[in-house]
Amino acid sequence: MSDNATDAAFSGSSVSGFYLVRPSIAQIIEESAKGLTPAGRARLDVLSEHRLFLDANGRIDGVFVVTAAPKPVGESLTVELQLPWGEMLELAGVVAWRVEVPRLSLRHRPGMGIRLELLEPHHRLLERVLMLREPMPVPATTAE
Repeated sequence: MSDNATDAAFSGSSVSGFYLVRPSIAQIIEESAKGLTPAGRARLDVLSEHRLFLDANGRIDGVFVVTAAPKPVGESLTVELQLPWGEMLELAGVVAWRVEVPRLSLRHRPGMGIRLELLEPHHRLLERVLMLREPMPVPATTAE
């Protein structure tokens, strides 16, 4: 093995450059800790930890996004939701509540409830998601 090939093997790159374009696990964790999932996306499917929540009238009110670093209550942000069938929705929202748990908790996940600005077409799309997965109950301590 030549010195250049050895250097490439230990620097995390390859001749093809494959390793140069893949984010490292440390980068993914760092992006997750900044707030939303990498690139500000939340995937809503049967297995995701992100879940819709309802208002007092039973209509979709927003989405709970699991994150190690929830934004402050009242902060405005844009959320890109990936629906189970692949469609993407980009929606404005405001952090309505937060869930903070001990770091070692395996039962509960930290995150934030984002109240979304939804139009009627958005409600119809998100109601299809509710056919696949029940909404998250809003924690009693955060309900308004």
